[in-house]
Amino acid sequence: LRLSKEQLKYIFINEMISRGVLIQTSHNISFSHTDTDLVQVMNAYEGTFKVISELVTDRQASDKFSDLPKINPVFTVR
Repeated sequence: LRLSKEQLKYIFINEMISRGVLIQTSHNISFSHTDTDLVQVMNAYEGTFKVISELVTDRQASDKFSDLPKINPVFTVR
């Protein structure tokens, strides 16, 4: 499967949010996070990367994601 970086980002963010972790393009952990929070984040990453791995190796998956919304960057590098 050939996903654009925008599609991959979309899938990553949606999968993380569906697992209870609000994330954009980076993840910041602080001392205010409890051990329970860290376990939830690690489980979310594990599940998300599993989904992405399956998509990348599934040759038929492109049909599932042909209608993903197009995501355009808001900012550009000068």
